[in-house]
Parts: sequence; C-alpha cells; structure tokens
Amino acid sequence: KFAPRRDERPETWFQRFDAMLESANRVSGLGISITFQCWMMLSLLQLAPKKWAELLKDYNHRLLNTREEYQELQAAILRESTRRN
Repeated sequence: KFAPRRDERPETWFQRFDAMLESANRVSGLGISITFQCWMMLSLLQLAPKKWAELLKDYNHRLLNTREEYQELQAAILRESTRRN
C-alpha cells in the first residue's frame, strides 16, 4: 500500500506520490484524471471526512478538476502541516 512513510515530510510524499502515479499512468495508459488523483491523494493521507470538507470548501466541496487546483490543495496541506510542527 502506498502511504506516507513514518518520518517523511509532506512535500516529499507529494513528490513521490505524483511521480509514482505519473509513471503508472504513462506505462499503463489509464488516463488518470486530476479528479481521481485528488481523491487518491486525500484517501491515502487518511484524512477524516471533516478535514476533506474543510480542505475542499474553497472549491464548493467538490474534488478538483485542474492541475492548478490540485497544486493549490497540496500547498494548503503543506501550510497546515508546517503550522502543526
């Protein structure tokens, strides 16, 4: 199962996740959408439903449709993890 490693920084995990998914998509030709990639990322981070709602509130509580929105969401998660540490 792909998951954050014990002492892995969030930005490293995002890079590893995006690279792995891009490689898998290229090799298999699955045509993975940003929307599905967003869902996978949030699922693998094992965030509570309340946290999903909070993170997606600026997007009318929908999963994301563009690479820019996806990167904004990652940046928001990184900012929050920095505040907690």
